[in-house]
Amino acid sequence: MLLDALVNLKAWLHTTLLGPLPLLERGVFQILDFLTGPITGVNTRMHWFQLLETLMLAAFVYFTGRHVVPKGGWRGFLAYCFPKAMYAHPSAKLDYKLAILNAGFGFLFNVTWRINTVVATAAFLAGLTWLFGPPAQLIEWTWPWLIGITFLVIVAEDLASYIFHYAEHKIPFLWAFHKVHHSAEVLTPITAMRTHPLEYALVGSWRAIFISAVLAPVLYLFTGPLSDLHILGIGAFVVIHGALGLQLQHSHIWLSFGPTIERFIYSPALHQIHHSQAPQHQDKNLGVTFAIWDWMFGTLYLPKGPEQLTFGVAGEARQPHASLLAAWFRPCWDAVPMRDKLVDVNARLFGNWVRELAVRFDLIAEPPTAPGSARPASQ
Repeated sequence: MLLDALVNLKAWLHTTLLGPLPLLERGVFQILDFLTGPITGVNTRMHWFQLLETLMLAAFVYFTGRHVVPKGGWRGFLAYCFPKAMYAHPSAKLDYKLAILNAGFGFLFNVTWRINTVVATAAFLAGLTWLFGPPAQLIEWTWPWLIGITFLVIVAEDLASYIFHYAEHKIPFLWAFHKVHHSAEVLTPITAMRTHPLEYALVGSWRAIFISAVLAPVLYLFTGPLSDLHILGIGAFVVIHGALGLQLQHSHIWLSFGPTIERFIYSPALHQIHHSQAPQHQDKNLGVTFAIWDWMFGTLYLPKGPEQLTFGVAGEARQPHASLLAAWFRPCWDAVPMRDKLVDVNARLFGNWVRELAVRFDLIAEPPTAPGSARPASQ
């Protein structure tokens, strides 16, 4: 019913208002899809079933008294899940705005739009055909094969995410954009969408290459169309990630699976530690689903129990992305190498007002006034 209403609304908007403005129409339609996605289940990171799983996990933490003293029954539970001070925090409000802006107009930063799973799979499949001849398609689909291939796709996507995430923390250009996510001072499930749209574009194409490396051989060897694995009529990815507490990774609810399981499977607590400013937590816990990558490559931090965590970018004196414009455009400037020298050159050419303007908009550090002190270099 909601999907039908959404289709009718889009048709009316196209006919009466937005038809002559295709870019605006695309943005408005994508915002509508984003806002209704949790209910319709279409193109959403917050599927209603996953949100239900999240509430069940939160209820388990609360009513079993794990690191919290339950009081007030279900009303106390809701207050525990949705603390007003956290969801009304300026950082959280920026999360909401950025999520909507990205949903509607993030495509403006999509410089890799032609590199997607369909294109990459077609390229791999063409390579297999060139090497080994026409697709053999000898294997019939069975439930064990479907489960196994689904698992391989999840593993491939997770490995791609880990490698890219590791690179974001080590390569200054990528960190300039990923820092938007880490500048969150409180964590709510919407913080997962506090991401610069250029990062979305780059990581999406990177994951597509890894996923296609699994899908192309499958299409080459198996008969019939590729199908998804569903649980209770819902995509297996949605159900599995929800059961593992994906939506609690960005939250204040501490849920740990214990050190044995957390060497293999990612828990919400591990990702909350990843957002911590503490020195011992820096560049740790970079995975999404499987902690085994962190364990193998030495980036795993296993807590012995709940820790007091302060979120945000370590070493920043103030919030680098205090506004929507700053979250979108400040990273583009931060990605410029030797930006302080660039400002100096322009200041010599056009006057000191260039440097003053850069300091005013927090594009460079304010020069120190103490005699003989060195000027901070660009990070």
